This record gives sequence, structure tokens and C-alpha cells, in this order.
Amino acid sequence: MFGNAGAYSTEFYTDRLIGFIESNRGDGQPFFSFAAYTSPHWPLQVPGPELNRYEGVYDDGYDALREKNFLNLKNAGIIPVDSTLPPRWDKVVPWGDLTREQQRRESRKMELYAAMVENLDGHIGRLLDYLQAKGLLENTVVVFMSDNGAAANDFYNGEPYKDYIRAHYDNRYENMGGPDSFVSYGAPWAEAGSAPFKRHKTYTSEGGITAPMIIAGRGVSRRHEVYRGLVTVMDLAPTFIGMANGHYPDDGSVRPMRGKSIEAVLRGSSGRVHEENEVFTLFHRNRAYVRQGHWKITQIDTPFDEAGFALYDLAADPGETTDLSQQFPEKRLELIKLWRQQRLELGIILPGDL
Repeated sequence: MFGNAGAYSTEFYTDRLIGFIESNRGDGQPFFSFAAYTSPHWPLQVPGPELNRYEGVYDDGYDALREKNFLNLKNAGIIPVDSTLPPRWDKVVPWGDLTREQQRRESRKMELYAAMVENLDGHIGRLLDYLQAKGLLENTVVVFMSDNGAAANDFYNGEPYKDYIRAHYDNRYENMGGPDSFVSYGAPWAEAGSAPFKRHKTYTSEGGITAPMIIAGRGVSRRHEVYRGLVTVMDLAPTFIGMANGHYPDDGSVRPMRGKSIEAVLRGSSGRVHEENEVFTLFHRNRAYVRQGHWKITQIDTPFDEAGFALYDLAADPGETTDLSQQFPEKRLELIKLWRQQRLELGIILPGDL
């Protein structure tokens, strides 16, 4: 994305990050750098020389890409071979029902998104190359992650910003991806990117809350493998504090951390971060979930209704395609009771509470 001064944000942020580390490199102190890149978030904008890097690659459409992603994950052993792909969301128009011009514009969105991802990858590589050249990489832990499932907004065509965006940006096909365009790829491509999971960002299904994370560097003995246990974003703070030999206040001045350090798993001295009986709860935009071990209840329809909780076995069905409420009613009730306890503990307020 381009800033007011014309600089491409990913390049600008990388330059500043390298400058920050370099300016203090000789002080003998450790550094912490949070590279909060905005790419590939909307608006989908790409430097001119890279605009057509993926031209034609996505002409088969989002339905085909969704199937391809699903099969690739199976073949890579990342999801069970007997996993089922959730049915296409009924809000997503089948690719074959679009006009040729609609398909052309939709394909362009994904071309731009892919080009942004590759550009981001290049700049992250530039940051790592700098650390290696300065002899810092071998003493640095690198964590790369996303923050949520795929974002499905289409701001050019949807409320509440449509009128403003259309008045200030030019989304003609030949201008898509330029600094004065405002392209976002919408729910169809988000669903393709979230495969094998259901839905996308803002939902409490796995497609909304599962994100990739890669950790490498000092203290990481496990390499070239996929860790299949549960890790949450809450686990990062205690991990970083432990790696830095720091101390989190335990005098009551701040709330206790809810996460756990993943250092032992990274070293290979432990196989898991969280025990099977630990409970994880989220309420977001009138949607909720509770997870304990491989069992999960989730309610994704709004307005929130406790009766709408569906039960899934994530070990066998990561796509949440089969509601097991009728087969395991006691397990569902057990998790609903945990939901009631957790929401009080966490201060989750529902309309009926007021």
C-alpha cells in the first residue's frame, strides 16, 4: 500500500526496522522488533513493476482455488486425509454463474493479493538478510504469523464506506492495484484462502480464528516440522519473557497472564503447550466458541443464542462440517456449562444481562 508521500508501505516499514536495529547495534543490548506490516491487507495495491506478476494465474476462479488449496493441504499432511471441505457458503456466487467481465475483475483481485504476498515475502527476506549479514540472526528468534483468518470485506461494493471510497478512488480494471485504487478481494477469495476451514475473519469458526505461525532461530531445536498442538496468541508474551530471562509481575499489580510459554516445545523437550482439559473461550461480534482439547462448540449465527451452539471434533473434522450435537449431547452440554462459567470469569456481557 502506498502512503501519502508515495512510498510503498512494506518497503518503508522494512527500511525503518533495519534503521532502528542498526542505530543501536553497538550498544550490547538485545532488541525487540515488532514488524507490523499492513500488507496484504486492503487496499490491494502493488508497485508498478509487480502489478502483472500473477497475470492469468487465477483465471480458473475461487472455487477451483479453494479445492486446490484443500487438496494441497491434504497432500502435505497438514490436515487429515479424510477431512471434508465445507460446502461453499451460500452467500458466495458460484464462479460459473459470473459473467465473463465479473470473472475478469475477480481474477484481478486475487492476482493483486498474490503479488502483495510475494512482495511482503521479499521484504521479510531482506530483513533476515540484514540480520545475517550483521551476525545477529543466529542469536535472534524470528516469529512470523498472521492475526486472524482471511478478511472478507469488499469495501468498494459494501457498506458503510462504499460511497466515500467510490468518490475518492478509481477502480476501473486498468487501474486496479494502483495507488489511487481501493481493491479488496471479498468473501469468495477469503473462503478459498481459508480452506479447509469454514468462513473467515469475524467468525468463531476455524476459518476466522486459525492463523499460520512460523518460529525459527535461537532456542528452536525442532525444525522442518509441523507442530499439531494448540498454540494461542496469548502464549507469545510468556514465551518472549522467558526467552529474555524476564519476570512478569506477580504482586497483584497486573492481571496474571492466561497464556503459557512454548519454549519447551520449541526445544523439543515437551510435546505440548496446553493440556487436554484447558478451556479456551471467545465472544466476538455476537458469535462465540468454547474449545477443550479437540472438542469445540461454536455459534456463528447472529444474534447470539446459546441454543445455536454446534459441536465439532476438530481432530477428525477441522472444517467443522458435521455437527455432532445429536451424537454426543452430554459433551455439548458439558461445553455449554463451561461457556457459562467462562463468560462470567472473562466479563462477557450479553444483551440479556443488562
